[in-house]
Amino acid sequence: MTSALDAFLRAVATGDEAAAESAAVQLAPADERVILARLVAAQDDEERWWMTRALASCGSAAALPALTACLADDDAAERATAALALAQIAQRHSGAPVALSIIAGLLQDEEGFVRQAAGDALA
Repeated sequence: MTSALDAFLRAVATGDEAAAESAAVQLAPADERVILARLVAAQDDEERWWMTRALASCGSAAALPALTACLADDDAAERATAALALAQIAQRHSGAPVALSIIAGLLQDEEGFVRQAAGDALA
């Protein structure tokens, strides 16, 4: 476990949003496996949101199935964050253009801020 991942998980567990965000941008591709496992196992909306946010920083095409599943989440914030994470992965990995077509589907979401996040992600 990298020190950034350790700091990130500790901040999420304690609810320290500023520290979690600071650590999230320091995450490395090697952290993806742990974050994906935590995302899939998360029972709490807040933890799921943070794991999705983390994948925006360090995720690869391997995260696409989990993030795509998040697009159907009941929580609108989770759907919006998943769209932005997919866009970040598509920018970093040219092999992930399918993410953009998936995000486009959110332009019809019932929540305005999800539609906005999808538009921002596609911009």
